[in-house]
Amino acid sequence: MTTKDAIHFGPRLVASPTGTLRAAALVRPAASIEKAAGMPGEPGAVYARALDQHDVLRKTLEYCGVQTVVFESRGDDAFESAAGDAAVAFDDGVLITRPTSMSHRAQADRIQAELAVLEVPIVGHI
Repeated sequence: MTTKDAIHFGPRLVASPTGTLRAAALVRPAASIEKAAGMPGEPGAVYARALDQHDVLRKTLEYCGVQTVVFESRGDDAFESAAGDAAVAFDDGVLITRPTSMSHRAQADRIQAELAVLEVPIVGHI
């Protein structure tokens, strides 16, 4: 039995470790990013620069053929745009995770609501 013919249980991961990134969800940085303390010895974030870097990332992904969806930030969480651990995408849909930080737990509900609007299937929760 080949891997292709194997019994299928649960969501399928990308077919190969070098699979192609097809889509990405990004959260635009919030103005409150300037209030966040930088690492020791590093300067704090500059909102205008964060927006420019976000736009460079989005344009680079699109240039490489990746469909991007940009969500506006909500509230005043300086690190909301770092919501990368809120979901894991599979071929069959998205697995919603629960961020470790209590202050970020609401991201799981938000990402699920945003994905529902995009009609992306939810294959599970952790």
